[in-house]
Amino acid sequence: MLAAYLALIDNKTEQLEFETIYHTYRGQMFAVAESVLHNYHDAEEAVGDAFVAAAKNMGLIRRIQEEQDLRSYMLKSAKRCAMNMLPGLAKREQLDDADGAAAESEISDDAFLDMICTRFAYREVVAAINLLGDRYREALYFHFVLEFTIPETAALLGRKVSVIKQRLVRGKRALIQILKEKGGADNAIKSGNV
Repeated sequence: MLAAYLALIDNKTEQLEFETIYHTYRGQMFAVAESVLHNYHDAEEAVGDAFVAAAKNMGLIRRIQEEQDLRSYMLKSAKRCAMNMLPGLAKREQLDDADGAAAESEISDDAFLDMICTRFAYREVVAAINLLGDRYREALYFHFVLEFTIPETAALLGRKVSVIKQRLVRGKRALIQILKEKGGADNAIKSGNV
């Protein structure tokens, strides 16, 4: 099966990196997919789908520099592919898309980054992002920490751009709330920096 994935990648360097990713994370990805689907064959299919997506996005995946971030991305990709196989998910996704199309940002990205950069230590912000639920944490982390564009984030997470925009809006609100609880964000918000 590895040969089929490698055939999707033109660059020899990317093929070697993909092969390392495949051997390193395949077992863990299968365990995640099987925990969602409770079926060996379905889990194999979900992991296969995740590897196809990874092979098609190697240019973006290569930009993930931390091993922990890459592991997290690959495991979440397997989980997402497994979840996509569950019945009824398409209906829930349509509802998310409708919400995402109607969502508008209350806080511009520039104002949000300015507030964070001037008021909080980088590690404190990353720790606060890690406290968010999966859907918001992933969107904020890939967009603001790893600095992927919204379309790149959407591609990496296998979602529509409108869904990622919605998650960024809601995630920013949730992150500000977490930072407020820790203290400090309140002054930036009151002073109009956000």
